[in-house]
Amino acid sequence: MEAVAITYTKTQPAAKTLLNKSSTLNATDFNKYSGLVLGGDLVGILATDHGITRISDGSAFYSVRGGYKDQNLVLIDEAPIYHPSHFFGLYSSVAPQSINSLEVYTSDFPLKYGGRLSSITDIRTKDGSLGKFGISSEITPLTLSARMEIPIHDDRITATANIRKSILGWVMRQLDIDGKFSFYDIHSKIHFKISSKDRLYISIFNGNDYYSNLETGNNYAVTWSNIAATIRHYRTLGAKHYMNQSAYFGQYKYLIFTNDDHSNYWNTRIGNMAYKADFVWEATPWITIRYGAEYSYHVFVPATLYLDNEKSNSGLLTGNADNIVAYLGAEAQATQKIAVKAGARLSIWQNYGPAKSFFFNDTIRTWDTTSYGYGRFNKFVRVEPRVAVVYRVLPSLDLKISAERNVQYLHLLSNSISPFTTLDLWIPSGNYFRPQEVFAANFSATARIWDMTLTTCAYYKFFHNLTEYRLHANMLMNRTIENEFYLGKAKSVGLELSAEKNIGKIRMKAHYSYTYSRKYTPELYKYEYIPDNNIPHCVHLMTLYNITPRLAAKIDWNFNSGIPYTKPVGFYYYDNYKIPYYGDRNDSRLPNYHKLNMAVEYNFKRPQIKNFSHKMSLSIYNIYNRHNYVLVAYNKIRTPDGKFLLPSSYTKDTHFVPTGMSLPGVFMMVSYRVQFQQ
Repeated sequence: MEAVAITYTKTQPAAKTLLNKSSTLNATDFNKYSGLVLGGDLVGILATDHGITRISDGSAFYSVRGGYKDQNLVLIDEAPIYHPSHFFGLYSSVAPQSINSLEVYTSDFPLKYGGRLSSITDIRTKDGSLGKFGISSEITPLTLSARMEIPIHDDRITATANIRKSILGWVMRQLDIDGKFSFYDIHSKIHFKISSKDRLYISIFNGNDYYSNLETGNNYAVTWSNIAATIRHYRTLGAKHYMNQSAYFGQYKYLIFTNDDHSNYWNTRIGNMAYKADFVWEATPWITIRYGAEYSYHVFVPATLYLDNEKSNSGLLTGNADNIVAYLGAEAQATQKIAVKAGARLSIWQNYGPAKSFFFNDTIRTWDTTSYGYGRFNKFVRVEPRVAVVYRVLPSLDLKISAERNVQYLHLLSNSISPFTTLDLWIPSGNYFRPQEVFAANFSATARIWDMTLTTCAYYKFFHNLTEYRLHANMLMNRTIENEFYLGKAKSVGLELSAEKNIGKIRMKAHYSYTYSRKYTPELYKYEYIPDNNIPHCVHLMTLYNITPRLAAKIDWNFNSGIPYTKPVGFYYYDNYKIPYYGDRNDSRLPNYHKLNMAVEYNFKRPQIKNFSHKMSLSIYNIYNRHNYVLVAYNKIRTPDGKFLLPSSYTKDTHFVPTGMSLPGVFMMVSYRVQFQQ
C-alpha cells in the first residue's frame, strides 16, 4: 500500500506568557557572553538588549528607553540593590555562577513590581542541587572566586555559598599606582523542602568596594557596600492557587574619607525593610488572577559629616518613610488569537519625622524652615493602572501594545554624568520633591522567520517631577539642598530594531535604537533642552561561533552617540578666583563611543575523574585601542613643555584647557574555571 500522510493544522492561541515578557535576556546570557563582558558585568549583559544603554565605561549607570539612571530597580532574591556593580561598573555585584534566573522588564511591568519608572531586573540565585555536592572555582588576573553546594539533610536541605575576592594589588603595582583598590562579595542561601507543598529559602548577600589615593595623597578614600537578606516562603494553596510571601532587608552605604586614619568622612546611606505576599490563581484554563500586598519602611541618611568619628552636624534631615501597596489584575485568553491583561496598583507613601523641610519664595527665593517631630507629616496616594493586549496575526507573528502609569517615590540627586565624580544622594519624596511619575505607551512586533527572531518596538514616555540641578550646585554638605534643584518634565520617543539567531554553529544578535528625548524645567530655561541621558543612536552587534564542540569564538562591537554635557563658555573672577560660567544646558557632547571586544573559550576534555570539568578563556577588550572619554575637566593648564597641571594659584590669569579622562585602552584577560558535581 502507498503511504498515507495525515496532517492537522491548528492556529496556536496567543500565549499569555507574552503578556509578561518585554525582554529576551535570561541567566544563560552570562555564559553566552562570558569573555565579551568583563567579570560577567550585569550592566554589560543588560546593554546587550535593545532599549538598554550604558551611560559610559566604568559606570553602573544605564538608561532604559529614554529613562534616567535612578529609575532602574535591581532585585536579588526580591531585595533591592542600589549599586549593582563592583570596580566602577566592570563587575556584577552577584557572581554570574550564582544566578539561576534573570527576568528583565523594560516596559509593561507585571503588577507585583513597582517603585521605578524605567526598568525592573529580577535576579534569583541558585537553590543548590538537593542531595548532591558540588564545587567550582574560577581564577583571573583580577579575581578569585569559589562556589559550593552542600547537601545537609538528604534531599530536603541544601546550602550554597559563593565567595569572590579581588586581587588587584599586583595590577596596581605593575601600573605603578599608589594606593589600594579591592572588592569582595559573599552570597549564601539555604533551601528547605518542608513538604510537597512548601519551600523555604533564606538568602544573604554582602558586597563591598574600597578605593584609596586617587593621585591626591593617602588622605583620600571611598568605599561603598550593599547588604541584602531575604526569607521567602512558597506554598501551593490548591491545585491552581499559589502563594509566595517574603520578608527582606536591604542597605546601601557610600563613604568618602578625607584624612589618613579615616576618622573624618562624609556618609550617605539608604535602607529598607519590607514584607510582601503575592498570589496567583488559575481561575480557569483561560483566566489567571494575580493579587497581593506589600509594606515597606525606608530609612534615609542622605548626607552626614563625621569629624574624629563623631557626627559634626545633623546633615540633611529628610526623615524616613513607609509605603503600603496593594494590587489586583487579571490575564485572559480572549480568543485563539488575542490575549489581554489589565490591573492596577494602589500605593500610599507616608513621610515620618523627625525631619526638616525648607520652603522658598519663587521670586526672591527666601527660605523658611519647618521642623517636624516624631510621627507622620506628609502623605501621597497614587493609582497605577496597567493594560496590555497581544494579537497573534500569524503563527510566526505577534503584535503587542501596552500602556501604563508608574510612580517612583525615591530621588537620586546627582551633579555629574561621570561615574568618578558623582555623589549619590537618595532622598524621599516629600514636601518639596514630589513623586516621579511616567505615562508610557509601547508597541512591539515580533516575527519568527527561518532561524531568526525579528523585533520592532516603538514607545512614548512622558515624565513628571524629574529633578534637575542648577548651575554651580553645592551638594556635599548643604542642608537646604532643595535650593539646588528644580522639578521639571520630560518626554522620550524611540524606535528599536532587533534581530537574533540562536540556532546552529553561528549565533548572532544585532540591535539598533534611536531615542529622542527632551526636558523642560521652566525655572532654568524657557524652552526644552537636551537631558543628560540623551543618547540618540545605539548599535550593538554580537556573534558566537562554535568552531568545534569544545572551541568557541565570540565578538562584540558597540557604538553609542556621545554623552551630552554642559561646557563653560568662559570664565570670570570672583573674590580673586577664576569661576566658569555656562551657556545653554548640555550644549556639547563627548566624542562618539565605540569599542570592539573578542574572546575565545575552550572546554577541556573531561579527565578520568567523574563529574569534573574545566575550561579556559582568553579575552581582548577594546582591540583597536579606542579612547572613550568618561569625563571632561576644565581645571588644568598646559605648561610650555606640553604637560597638563593643576594651577597652584587660581588668582593668576592662566588659560584653562579641557582634558578628557578615559579608561585604559587594549586590555587582555585570561580566566580558568574548574567544576565538580557529585
